[in-house]
Amino acid sequence: MVNQFYKTRLTFDSPSEEEVDSIRDHIANNMPVVDFDRLPQENTMQKIKCLLEKSEDPVFKKNLSESLNVIKECFERYKPEEVSVCYNGGKDCIVMLHLVYAYFKEAYPGVKLKSLYIRETNTFAEVDTFITESIIKYDLDNKTISHPMKSALKQLLDEDSAIKATVLGTRDGDPGAQYQDSFSPTDGDWPKIMRVNPILPWRYKDVWTFLRGLSVPYPSLYDQGYTSLGNPGNTMPNP
Repeated sequence: MVNQFYKTRLTFDSPSEEEVDSIRDHIANNMPVVDFDRLPQENTMQKIKCLLEKSEDPVFKKNLSESLNVIKECFERYKPEEVSVCYNGGKDCIVMLHLVYAYFKEAYPGVKLKSLYIRETNTFAEVDTFITESIIKYDLDNKTISHPMKSALKQLLDEDSAIKATVLGTRDGDPGAQYQDSFSPTDGDWPKIMRVNPILPWRYKDVWTFLRGLSVPYPSLYDQGYTSLGNPGNTMPNP
């Protein structure tokens, strides 16, 4: 799976062992170092808890802890076959999926997590490839539906009547997020389903702290300046 973590070799020579030690200490103390994990989908919950313990950011720690509690409550309310994650390959959905997967694999070993990819008519080829790789890596029981969200949810429930809840990567600031809580049932003429929002209060920096801290892959379009990965016809990178 594509990732944005690279190994860089630094070589420095000096006739003085003391100077070499000084340079090594300077690099270690002044350059951010990421412990790259080649297999972030293994022992996932243990790694998340380790990241939580090591973090010195109280807001991130609070948000991550609350997310884990929301996911735990979700599966206390619903059976594994009654839950589907709504996954589109964006950074917020990647965080959500990784969190749900971590809990799910511990609680239901050998069971596949259900997922839904609502595909737009025009998409980035890289995102489609990334989602295909994600489905394999996270061993998802995925459905891909090319409809607007309302009709996609209707089709999902028509085809799988067991599903009662969908887990989303919604964060504060997203359209409609101000009207939602951790558990928010659909209303009006929308298909009847519980929307579960485990990362609702997360900040932008929390998302990247999580992805970087756990070596979780994400589409490289973000590194090219894109902040949204919707329709390539109307989505441009930041200047």
